[in-house]
Amino acid sequence: MYRTMFVPLDGTPLAEHALPFASHLAARAGARIVLVRAVKEGSDTATVEAARAYLNTLAEGLRATTPSVETAVVIGEASAALAQAAERAGADLAIMATSGHGLLGRGGGPSVSDGLLARVGIPILLVRDWHAAEAIERPPPGQRSGPRIVTRCRSSLCPPRTARNVSRG
Repeated sequence: MYRTMFVPLDGTPLAEHALPFASHLAARAGARIVLVRAVKEGSDTATVEAARAYLNTLAEGLRATTPSVETAVVIGEASAALAQAAERAGADLAIMATSGHGLLGRGGGPSVSDGLLARVGIPILLVRDWHAAEAIERPPPGQRSGPRIVTRCRSSLCPPRTARNVSRG
């Protein structure tokens, strides 16, 4: 079972979609969570302190259900700095959110999760932002045809009250 869950965050609401999953899994496994934010090389002290405050606020919210939550701010190119932080933390699972847009939706460039996957030897659980997916994949208003969204969260990986079955079309 996993003992240390590594959760990279970039300060966006999308990234925070990984938190309920991390909290649920850590509580079930008795694991610790390490919340990490990467800031660019050369960032000023205010940026680093803002990142630290952001992580501390999130950690405080998680401690109600997951007693062992740590935070770290790392400096450098996101994928490389996060990979080093995961290794230092002894992480055996990374949990990240994704929009699910793929390379074309990102403008063809690699994502941080792609870079992290290439650099670490641990599994990465990608949590999809279904709200963004619905906005993208929903048929135009008034049309019954078009892509159909069926999402279902099953098994012990699902946090309480996030299981959903959405069908459009």
